[in-house]
Amino acid sequence: MMEALKMYKEENERLKKENEELKKQQGNPSQSSQPSQPAKRKPLQLEASSASGDLSELIAGKALATATDTHGNGVEGLRVEFYVKDRKVGAGFTDGNGDVNVQSAQFAGDPQTWVKGLAHGYTARFRGNDEYLPAEANATAGVTIG
Repeated sequence: MMEALKMYKEENERLKKENEELKKQQGNPSQSSQPSQPAKRKPLQLEASSASGDLSELIAGKALATATDTHGNGVEGLRVEFYVKDRKVGAGFTDGNGDVNVQSAQFAGDPQTWVKGLAHGYTARFRGNDEYLPAEANATAGVTIG
């Protein structure tokens, strides 16, 4: 029994020393293995085209945005949201060319929204994902009388 107790103490001492060595390595990054860094997200170019609304349809607007990578290729499947000032007026997903078209609701019941749209235009906003950084673009809005 004394022999087993002696072996236990020796093993305990060995584990303590090993634990101390590991703590030292963690405190010194040059000796410890660093976790791999997450992949860098790529920049995205978002371009918004001028929007137009039809007064006869009580200012229902159409807006277009295009998302491209750094090589100018359209990026498919990104959710782009459209805002007039701080109010979200629509959202959609980019197609194979990187284009997203939205038709906003009619804002006759909320003339402030379409007045702000005429005065300030709109913003297309991509919030970012695991692959691409966030991006946004602004464009003007106009009215057609039909």
